[in-house]
Amino acid sequence: MRRLTFHRPSELSKGMRDAMWAVVLLAVRGSREEFERGVNKMDEIWLLEVDGVVMGFGGVRLFHPEWRGRKCCVIFTGRVCLHPSVRGNSILQRIGFRYYMQRLKANPLRRIYWMFGAGSFKSYLLLPRNFHTYWPRPGAELPARERALLDAVAREFDDPLYRPGASVMSHPGLVYVDGGIGVNPDDLRDADVAFYSRVNPGQPRGDDLVCLCPLTQANWAACLGRALLRAVRPRPRTLTSSTDSRS
Repeated sequence: MRRLTFHRPSELSKGMRDAMWAVVLLAVRGSREEFERGVNKMDEIWLLEVDGVVMGFGGVRLFHPEWRGRKCCVIFTGRVCLHPSVRGNSILQRIGFRYYMQRLKANPLRRIYWMFGAGSFKSYLLLPRNFHTYWPRPGAELPARERALLDAVAREFDDPLYRPGASVMSHPGLVYVDGGIGVNPDDLRDADVAFYSRVNPGQPRGDDLVCLCPLTQANWAACLGRALLRAVRPRPRTLTSSTDSRS
C-alpha cells in the first residue's frame, strides 16, 4: 500500500533520513553531508512509502519574489528522488499539482512558477515530456521577467553556488550518475537529452541546470494531455542512464 506524508525537515527522524539516503545512493555519487544540508533548507519534505518502506521523497520551498512591484509565487523543488520501481506513474506531477492548488487558493491572481535544479538529464526531461512552455528549451530565450525571478530565487536559495551567467547551481558534493550525460552515448540521440548536454556540460562535476516553468492553465492542460497519451500508448525506449532534481 502506498502512503504519502508531509513533514518539516525538523520532524524527520534519523531512521527516515537513513531511508531517504538509501534511495539516493541508487542514483548519486557524493556526500551525505551535502544531501542533508539541502534537505534542511526546505520548508517541507514529502515521503512516499510503499508497504512501510520509503521509496521516494522530495523537498519544497516557497519563494515570493517581486517583478515591477508585483509579487509572484515560485514553488522550488529539490532533493527529489524516486526508487526505480515507482517511476513512470506521474507521481511528481500529482504532488506538484497539490502544491499548485494550495497556492492558487491562497492567491488566485498571483503568477505561479515551478523551479528546480536539474541534476541529470532525466530530471530535465520532466519539462519537455509534460509541458509546453518552460526554460531553458531550444530556440527560446528566457524573458526578462522570468530571468529576474529565477535569479532572485536562485541567489536566495543557493548563493554562492549559483552561477547566473550559466543558469547553473554547482553541487560537486552530489553528482547524479543515473541520468548523467556521457554515461551512454546512445542517450544523446534524443534531442532533449542532447540539448541538456549542450547547456549543462558540467553535469558530471555536479552542476544542476536551473529550470523554470510557468504553472498556467495551458501548461497544466498540456501535462494532462500527455499523461493521457502515455496511459494509452506503449512506453517508448527507456533511456539507459531516474527522475531526480537536486538542489
